[in-house]
Amino acid sequence: MPNCKSCGASIRWVKTEAGKSMPIDDKPNPAGNIVIENGVATVRTDKPANTRLYISHFATCVNAAKHRKVD
Repeated sequence: MPNCKSCGASIRWVKTEAGKSMPIDDKPNPAGNIVIENGVATVRTDKPANTRLYISHFATCVNAAKHRKVD
């Protein structure tokens, strides 16, 4: 797995429903709100049972503001 260039954490790159790339923390986290279904990352407001949840790395990286892109 790749590492964040700023903080060194292990991350995964996933595609959003809009087709954009988004970094998420590599390990599932029960506090997360991202589900990967059929290779697509979807933000969920519910917490489906028996589903791996992930957190956007933008939410956990101490240097996230340096890497955000504004559309």
